[in-house]
Amino acid sequence: MNPLERIKRGLVMRAVVAAEDAALGHALRGRLCHALGRPARVELYFAFDDPYAAVALGPLRDVLRRRFVDFSLYPLVSRGIENDPAAAHRAPYALVDARRLARRTGRVLKRSEPISAASMAYLARLTESLRKGPHQADFAEAALDAVWFGERLPSPSDMRALLQRITGASPSSTFREDAALDRALAKNHARLARRGHWESPACWVEGAWYLAHERIAQIDERLAKGGF
Repeated sequence: MNPLERIKRGLVMRAVVAAEDAALGHALRGRLCHALGRPARVELYFAFDDPYAAVALGPLRDVLRRRFVDFSLYPLVSRGIENDPAAAHRAPYALVDARRLARRTGRVLKRSEPISAASMAYLARLTESLRKGPHQADFAEAALDAVWFGERLPSPSDMRALLQRITGASPSSTFREDAALDRALAKNHARLARRGHWESPACWVEGAWYLAHERIAQIDERLAKGGF
C-alpha cells in the first residue's frame, strides 16, 4: 500500500470510529438522562404559511406521545435565508410537494395557492401566547389543519371559535397585535438561527436537526436509540 492510500484509509477509519463514538455517546447520554428522569428535548420551529408544517405536526406528535420527551413549539413569522433569490419559487413547489406527502396519509391539501406569512402572523402570535398553558400544541395542530386542509381558508373569527373550543377560554385578551408577542416571535427566529437552522418545519432532537415533514421515522429512531 502506497503512503497516499495508507493516509486515505486512516482518515476513513478515523471518520468511522468518530461516527460510531458519536452514536454510542448519544445512546449512553440518552439512557443516563432517562435513568435520571430527564426527558429528551424536542423543539419544532414552524410557520403557519408553510404547508410542510401542516403535514408534519400531527404525525410528529403521534410519535412523541410514545416517547419520553419535553416538546416545545416555536412559531415563526420570519424564516428562510435573508434575500434568498429562490424564495419566490420555493413556495409553489412546497405546496405541490406537501400535497404529495399528504396523499401518503390519505389527506388532501385544499389550498391551491401559497399563503403569505403576513396573513398568518396573527396565528403565530396566538400560538405564542399559549406557551405557558397545556393547549399550545393542540391549538397549533388544529389551526394548521384548518388553514391547509379546511374547505376554505379560515377567518380570524373562525380561529377565535377554535381557540375557545380547545382552551375553554375567551380569546379576547390574546387576539391582538401585541408588541410583547412580536418580540417573543422574533426571539423564536433568533433561537432557530442561533441553533444553526433557518427553515420550517425544523425539528431539533437532542442536538440533531431534522426537517419534520420528511424525517418522522428518523426522529422516532433517534429517540428510540437514545432510550427515550
